Amino acid sequence: MAVSTEDPEGAGGPELPPPGLFVLVAEDSLTSRMVARSVLTKLGCRSTEVADGEAAVAAWERESPALILMDCQMPGMDGFAATRAIRLREVGRSATPILALTASTEEEEWVRCFEAGMDGCILKPISGDALGPWLCEWGNPDRWAAIDPSHWERIVRDIGSIPDPTLFGRLMAAFRQEIAEVLAVLERSGSDPVTQRKALHKLHGCAASVGGMRVAAFAAELGAMPPGPGRRAAKARLLREVTRLREEIERAGSVG
Repeated sequence: MAVSTEDPEGAGGPELPPPGLFVLVAEDSLTSRMVARSVLTKLGCRSTEVADGEAAVAAWERESPALILMDCQMPGMDGFAATRAIRLREVGRSATPILALTASTEEEEWVRCFEAGMDGCILKPISGDALGPWLCEWGNPDRWAAIDPSHWERIVRDIGSIPDPTLFGRLMAAFRQEIAEVLAVLERSGSDPVTQRKALHKLHGCAASVGGMRVAAFAAELGAMPPGPGRRAAKARLLREVTRLREEIERAGSVG
């Protein structure tokens, strides 16, 4: 699988993460933890480090980091299990971004990362040039939010101006149903390419309609990808983003 350590948004320049960004590093190698701390300090971040997945879950609960850098292969509870444990505990709460630290360029490992609930994969060894853009994106909630807040506010405002108290509930029900239908197609390995493309097109429109611009962009990207290396990881990343969008929509809908 082709791997890039460039800016995930494709933008150049020496942009820095938010000052004082608090990062939890879960890594079993002492040397790697020391390197990570040095890089994060240079980038203006604060950090705390742990050596295994169980300690990572405990530190996340205790210290509420803004972002987690999670080694995949650790003794005892590995990074995949730790991520799943955190995601289970987050139900009903805003999710903490978790970025995988991996030395593997194998697509299978990247798929496992997204399926466990991680939000991105960073190839080791880490450096400021490679890590900085990821921290700029995932350290700023406005940039990684699954829903565009201004778009959602317009939806709520427009619906509120219509004298139909059932409209918002029907919108939420329609969104849930359409997303479920699309996921049923995408998760069926036997679906033919034409059916998959139609499902991705529908997902793009459905997500964009509620302000889910990240899902819309990833759906369009996957729809344009030819069969071959990288497609399974791109699909797993899209499904992770769909999960985030559904969770944010449900939270927003509960106060809508």
